[in-house]
Amino acid sequence: MRKYPELLLLALGTAFYLVGFTAYGFVSSYPLFLIAMLIITFGEMIIIPVGQSLAARLAPESMRGRYMAFYGLSWAIPSMVGSLAAGLIMDNYNPRWVWYACGIFSALAILGFLFLHTKTRDRFVDTSVAEKETLLTH
Repeated sequence: MRKYPELLLLALGTAFYLVGFTAYGFVSSYPLFLIAMLIITFGEMIIIPVGQSLAARLAPESMRGRYMAFYGLSWAIPSMVGSLAAGLIMDNYNPRWVWYACGIFSALAILGFLFLHTKTRDRFVDTSVAEKETLLTH
């Protein structure tokens, strides 16, 4: 039984990312930088295990390896593209815009997770829990 909806947990973890990465654009001291990094770490502690378990659970058993490989690519490719984009932004614009852009993309991801949660709510319900609720109401 899952205690909290996975897509909502992903939205929560991404909200930590939003706060932490956007804070980098405003902080000017080492202690504040560490606080922002701590906030990002909390987000990562939510997102990584929930994302991996969701990918594994959605995958048919015969294709679980492929799904997990694709999940890994969903981190690797943005890391490469993001590094290039960050370098271009820092070289040609105000370097703080890298962090503001991270905040904007995080906000868009949160909206995406919330949208997916509303559209796929029934798909992620544990059937044993639904059956128990049906038995209790009758």
